[in-house]
Amino acid sequence: MIELLNVQKEFGSFTAVKNLDLNIKQGEFLTLLGPSGCGKTTTLRMIAGFETPTSGEILMDGVSLLAKQPYERNLNTVFQSYALFPHMTVWDNVAFGLRMHRVPRNEIAQRVKAALEMVQLPEFGDRLPRQLSGGQQQRVAIARAVVNRPRVLLLDEPLGALDLKMRKQMQLELKHLQRHLGITFVYVTHDQEEALIMSDRIGVMHAGVLEQIGTPDEIYERPATAFVADFIGETNLLPATVGQANGSSVLLEMGDLRLRVPTAGNLASGQHVTVAIRPEHLTLGPANGLTRSSPNGEDDQLEVTLIERIYAGPVVKTVVRLQTGKDVLITDSTGRDIPFKEGDRAMLKFAVGKVVILRER
Repeated sequence: MIELLNVQKEFGSFTAVKNLDLNIKQGEFLTLLGPSGCGKTTTLRMIAGFETPTSGEILMDGVSLLAKQPYERNLNTVFQSYALFPHMTVWDNVAFGLRMHRVPRNEIAQRVKAALEMVQLPEFGDRLPRQLSGGQQQRVAIARAVVNRPRVLLLDEPLGALDLKMRKQMQLELKHLQRHLGITFVYVTHDQEEALIMSDRIGVMHAGVLEQIGTPDEIYERPATAFVADFIGETNLLPATVGQANGSSVLLEMGDLRLRVPTAGNLASGQHVTVAIRPEHLTLGPANGLTRSSPNGEDDQLEVTLIERIYAGPVVKTVVRLQTGKDVLITDSTGRDIPFKEGDRAMLKFAVGKVVILRER
């Protein structure tokens, strides 16, 4: 539906977005995720028409948007500040865009009523924005945007000003609303959990570059780069050397551990790589002697030293140290049953199928 083709945006000598190629599908919830300064909001503003690319093309249904003003693009934007008119009632705020487009009065009444019902504020039409909570103001901003029936709704960190409980509630409401409307949502956030909960696809940006795009499951379970692996949730990044490699698997050497993992990449013997494994894909057991899992010395476990234990409600986080001196985090719901004493030895077991070999950017 929307295509960004080799888009670049420069502010003087600073390049905010670098050679970005991005396809946005009809009716999907796409999130641009990344830290402050990564280029995600600049990308959103270029789609909206508030910024002009230095080079590249932005298409909607195959037609260039670059010559069109923001109000000509059939897009609406919801900002983090909501930007409600303080002197207007909720009803007038929602109706404002329709009046600017000279929609007949009877149709305005019907569409505003329907929009307020959609965001569960049908009784709030006579109130002023200052008489609403943050979550209610956010809903009014969304109603004002969707009442114009845009093809695409652009949302620039609209939940950033809400407290944690309201933020989580609004995440679910926004996702439900998007499914109900069938409108394409392009959402910008720096909150990894928010992106994972709400999105059909996530584009992870870093330093103006789109590092990876995929479903939440793909981004979390199969990160493409060290940045994505480290930015999304918690992960362990470990150096390794490639031993024997064939078409479907590779033997990784990490100190005393020789771990055979599946791979689809072309790797050469002796190549140095970085591997990622999530804390929940590691399990900890008593140090009852290391037994090789295959006669050729390959294994999926090794002996480690206990460093620290952290109680985190439903799970226990344990920090252990490898013989190489590298600290590793384990998140294990059963770890609380293992006696812990700093400096003791324990057995660390890898879920081999969950080990990811990261490519270099």
